[in-house]
Amino acid sequence: MSKAFWRSPLFVLISAVGIVLFAYGGRQSLGMFLRPITEALGFMTTDAQGALVRNFEPMSFATAVQVLIYGCAAPFVGAIADRWGPIKVLLTSGLVYAFGLFMMSQATSETGLVVSIGFLMGIGSSGIALPMLLSIVGRVAPEERRTFWLAVVVSGGTAGQMLIVPLSNWLIG
Repeated sequence: MSKAFWRSPLFVLISAVGIVLFAYGGRQSLGMFLRPITEALGFMTTDAQGALVRNFEPMSFATAVQVLIYGCAAPFVGAIADRWGPIKVLLTSGLVYAFGLFMMSQATSETGLVVSIGFLMGIGSSGIALPMLLSIVGRVAPEERRTFWLAVVVSGGTAGQMLIVPLSNWLIG
């Protein structure tokens, strides 16, 4: 009996590259949405001369919370993966990240941005990041090609930044 295609090492490698490509590209493209989100939500303040200017602080703070949550949650997410398996953690984290993106699109306040971008996307991204994916690929990669395979996965994150960020900028117009 042959094993399912989704259990083949090559499929795992390609999937890991795809996940990290979109995860890192999406995270890095948040900067492209700084101005549109700030304008849409009406985050304005006055400068020293009394003129209205954009206030980027709410979006910047939400992104800073995301990075903090991402770093703090990673060890706990790793422990959960050790207990219940990395596939369940990847799926759950991907859903939490996607829900965070959806909630970001529905946010109408600073609190909404912090909850969606900061907490939900921060927790979600900690489970779909390189440590989780590298541990999975490292288990299935042929021993003589393991280092190369891990480098390919890491390159997927860089490719995501090179592809998704300009694509986001183009889509925003």
